[in-house]
Amino acid sequence: MKLLRYQMAIGDVFGTNIFNIMLIFLADLVYDGGPVLAAPGRFEIVGASIAVLMTGIYVVGLLERRDRAVLRMGYNTIAAVIAFWH
Repeated sequence: MKLLRYQMAIGDVFGTNIFNIMLIFLADLVYDGGPVLAAPGRFEIVGASIAVLMTGIYVVGLLERRDRAVLRMGYNTIAAVIAFWH
């Protein structure tokens, strides 16, 4: 049985993103070797860029909110899948 609670799912995604940012802040407070984000490697930069891009895609999808779909997915979901696999 589908509950159709899309707002709850999107809220969960954004809440998790905010929680992860808070963890980075806490790690920066505890770590003695200087700022945690001072020297990110290539992997971290790519991961953070994809996270920002996908969050932006879903924010635009929430603001634009149309019921058009391809393969039972909204355009924002298709854009996120393409961004993730690219």
